[in-house]
Amino acid sequence: MASFGVNEKVGGITEYSFIFDNVVSRIRFEKYTQCAKKRHGDIGEMIMNELLLHGQITVNQTVDAVIEKLGTQGEYSALH
Repeated sequence: MASFGVNEKVGGITEYSFIFDNVVSRIRFEKYTQCAKKRHGDIGEMIMNELLLHGQITVNQTVDAVIEKLGTQGEYSALH
């Protein structure tokens, strides 16, 4: 949402910058997850949440996270 850096031109002052695009993307997260849920059900919503939360994640990490959230191995077959 923000970045920072040291500006040596003005005596080494730390400056913070607001990253507008990142904030707008975060605001839209719920729309993305609702679309995934509508098209692919609860598991689609969970996968989208993991992707949005981490930004970049392997398939194995995603599957593990979704299985953990489901809490039962009985739902595991729905992921394959």
